[in-house]
Amino acid sequence: MLKYGVLGLFLLVMILVGLISYRKVQTSEDYVLGGRKIGPWLSAFSYGTTYFSAVVFVGYAGRFGWQFGLSATWIGIGNAVIGSLLAWLLLAERTRRISQAMQVSTMAEFFRKRYDSIGIERFAAVIIFIFLIPYSASVYQGLGYVMQRYFSDSILADIRISMMLIAIVTGVYLFFGGYLSTAINSLIQGLIMTIGVGYMAVRVVQLSGGFSEAHAALSAIQTDVIPVGSLVQPLGPMPFDLITLILMTSLGTLGLPQMIAKFNGIRDRVTVRRATIMSTLLALIIGGGAYWIGGFSRVLTQKRAIEFNTADLDTLMPAVFESILSPGLMAILIVLMMSASMSTLASVVLVSAPTFGRTILKKKSMLVMRLLSL
Repeated sequence: MLKYGVLGLFLLVMILVGLISYRKVQTSEDYVLGGRKIGPWLSAFSYGTTYFSAVVFVGYAGRFGWQFGLSATWIGIGNAVIGSLLAWLLLAERTRRISQAMQVSTMAEFFRKRYDSIGIERFAAVIIFIFLIPYSASVYQGLGYVMQRYFSDSILADIRISMMLIAIVTGVYLFFGGYLSTAINSLIQGLIMTIGVGYMAVRVVQLSGGFSEAHAALSAIQTDVIPVGSLVQPLGPMPFDLITLILMTSLGTLGLPQMIAKFNGIRDRVTVRRATIMSTLLALIIGGGAYWIGGFSRVLTQKRAIEFNTADLDTLMPAVFESILSPGLMAILIVLMMSASMSTLASVVLVSAPTFGRTILKKKSMLVMRLLSL
């Protein structure tokens, strides 16, 4: 019952934040951008939690940690330096300033005013709305693996039901609080993710016999495609593939609408400077920590005889987590996964719904924004 209690409490807090934020949302700009008054903590955590969904913990960390060993940690470091620090330095202040000067709330509106073209605006709106749907699906999938394994004794094992639960709760707090509730919940979710990843990063090394023993065990692993010692080398057994992954998972954030939208609501230049540092550190802890954990997956599965479907590496990390965590800590981990997924999902919806409503339907009222988000 503990896992259901922790899950229920977390979801209740998310909904309460939405209800409390409702009173502060008076205009459509408040709903979409938080009134352009978002401070450094909320800005940094909103960006960071949108960056990392459950896919990182369940899919990427396990899959790439298994393939590249400790060198997979470079992916998380690249995400922090390129996907966070570089994005903030290049885009944050410019985007904030231009969006305020042009009085635009969405990327599609920016294109229309910048290039004086309604056609470009509509094209951008359609692209954003359509292609963020499969992006959302990947968020659900990552969380679905965990829910299926940990809630196998309940209806939540049905991925359709667990998806519906996440959608309903996220939809409710988005409906009432818009961007403000999303930002506040992102702060709560980000703190959970930071503490959880930090604990797991240390715990995994301990259960692997300490760093020296785990390092030696990784170094001794050899397969048809992994030479002896390559899993502990700086760039791993496949350097080109690793560098490609670093760039692929880092550069994309400079153009993702749900990431760029975070800069529109920032309060001022001082906030940008502070949030830049905080967001980079957050990405380093969450991203670097997740891939660090995945890097020890081969040692853990051997040492603790953890069974999983080797043909589907997305099942690796859920099996590892369930094996090494107590029921109480596993319940907290589920909340961590849900935090990662809900923050990303909320941000995706908060970009696609206003874009579709304001550009395609030509409706700017808060009611339309709320209904589309729901």
